[in-house]
Amino acid sequence: MDPAGTRIPVRIKLVHRAQFVVQRTSFAFELVKHVPAVFTVVTAGLSAFQSEREGGALALAAAELIVGAWVLIVVGREAWHLFGRGTAKAFAQPDPHASRELPRIDMANLAAAALGFVEAWHRTHVRGHFKLFSPQIVGGTMSLLLAFGGLRAIKQRAPRARFYLEVTPDEIRYKAGPRTSWRAKWTDVAGVDDTPEAITVRLSNGRKRVLRADYFFDGEALLADTRAAIEAYAPPRT
Repeated sequence: MDPAGTRIPVRIKLVHRAQFVVQRTSFAFELVKHVPAVFTVVTAGLSAFQSEREGGALALAAAELIVGAWVLIVVGREAWHLFGRGTAKAFAQPDPHASRELPRIDMANLAAAALGFVEAWHRTHVRGHFKLFSPQIVGGTMSLLLAFGGLRAIKQRAPRARFYLEVTPDEIRYKAGPRTSWRAKWTDVAGVDDTPEAITVRLSNGRKRVLRADYFFDGEALLADTRAAIEAYAPPRT
């Protein structure tokens, strides 16, 4: 038995599902953002193939069609990954053994960078001059940086919420966000009620702190670990 206590990780259903919805909503906005640009590029490429005869214009048209098709393929694959057959299962129950390793090259951002650079090439061809700090060049460069390690570095350095239940000889503490976290000294605890569905910590001031199995993934196992920790560390009561 660790004299410092026991810390039990918790996975909250509501938090996971909220993150799931936010991720997919964000991706949906990304899809909408790229659709007009893809349509413009593909249309320009088809038109150039029908009317142009000069080598540079034909090369631009080919690049527009290739990049437009590539972006659509990448978007389709990402959409299938996020909204396909595994979506309902991921919403209902995350896989704790799933790899968190991010790819070294983010294909979605790489495709977005290619789209931006082809748009800049098209504008240069139409207007006859190159503009270095155009929205297409700046956006394409940013997407390129994100594609080659930038997005991976940002996500790896982003703080991750770590929720847990901790039982020590002095207190029981539940960390699950600013509004739902709580802690109680054993000297302030009047009693602990235990049922198969929940553990209720009754405080001397009349308040209650409840851990319900159905709030968590693997809730039954969480309650079992909590019971064992309380039995090991909570002071005896008369």
